Amino acid sequence: MLGLWTASLRGRLTAWYTLLLGVSLLLFSGYLHLRLEDALTGKVASSILETVSDELLKEMLMSVPVVLIAAALGGLFLANRALKPIAHITRTAQEIGAGELSRRIGDRGTTDEVGRLARMFDQMLDRLQDAFEREKRFTADASHELRTPLTAIKGRIGMILSQPRTQAQYESTLSQLDVQVDRMIRLTNDLLFLSRLEQQRLPWNPVILDLSNLLEATAEQMRPLAEERQIRLLENIKPGLSVQGDPDHLIRLFLNLLDNAIKYTPVDGQVNIKAVQQDGAVWVTVSDTGTGIAPEHLPHLFERFYRVEAARSRKAGGTGLGLAIAHEIVRLHGGTLIVQSTIHQGTSFSLCFAVASPNTP
Repeated sequence: MLGLWTASLRGRLTAWYTLLLGVSLLLFSGYLHLRLEDALTGKVASSILETVSDELLKEMLMSVPVVLIAAALGGLFLANRALKPIAHITRTAQEIGAGELSRRIGDRGTTDEVGRLARMFDQMLDRLQDAFEREKRFTADASHELRTPLTAIKGRIGMILSQPRTQAQYESTLSQLDVQVDRMIRLTNDLLFLSRLEQQRLPWNPVILDLSNLLEATAEQMRPLAEERQIRLLENIKPGLSVQGDPDHLIRLFLNLLDNAIKYTPVDGQVNIKAVQQDGAVWVTVSDTGTGIAPEHLPHLFERFYRVEAARSRKAGGTGLGLAIAHEIVRLHGGTLIVQSTIHQGTSFSLCFAVASPNTP
């Protein structure tokens, strides 16, 4: 029975409170007895002391059960009062376990340990709910993105099977199907890459590298696409810029940003890539003279599958994951990625990395 009672925190608090009060009562009795011995001397005093001690002992023995019962009731009351917020937290956690992620404990205006625990618990729930909502949106968006090309493929196949076609019609349909299949492959590859990147399951080989050379090589790789679209690709890269990072990931990062800038810049437009060292950091800016992005879209640009104009993005061949991948690569390198845009003037992406020195670990 005692073990069952002390198995709960409430029972242990009550038992400790009662024990503490009982020990305090015994110590006080001993102290009182010593004081009486010091105050009374002689035979008469000894006789008086013995009589008083006997009476005191009887009084204490009679009062001990009453004191212990009162202490137990008081301890139980205090334990219940102290544990009431924790019981509320427990009930809320059970309701959340049933799927009610929107439930919160709420701020009870206390600054003690339980109040801090409740606030930390609510903050954890906010982050958890946000993560669940992102995953739900991601699943829905991924399903939609995959359904679009699959629907197109099924429609084309149904059309071509509905009646005999010429050789040219078959070739045209197969060519269209090939485009849709390529889009699905790019989408699934980007999804897999982003998932592994976020879980840090991709090869990660950071080295101290010459970022200037890497940027120049990346720009040259994108130059044919820019020339094909009659866009000027200009470089202003300070030589000898050194950072620590994974070369493969950084190349993909800048290819994404340059490809994005070229796709959404009109004919005779201009794309610039600039890199300088300033205040102990390396700043890289990729800017364009495109149509710009409205302010309300800027906070969402790095979300997966977010598109300012869905139809235009799909027509340009994008998967809606390029900027999300870029943002994650920058984060893994300990850098920052800032976007600024003005309608009808263009957009710029500014990246900041720490300067690497030969002593960088």
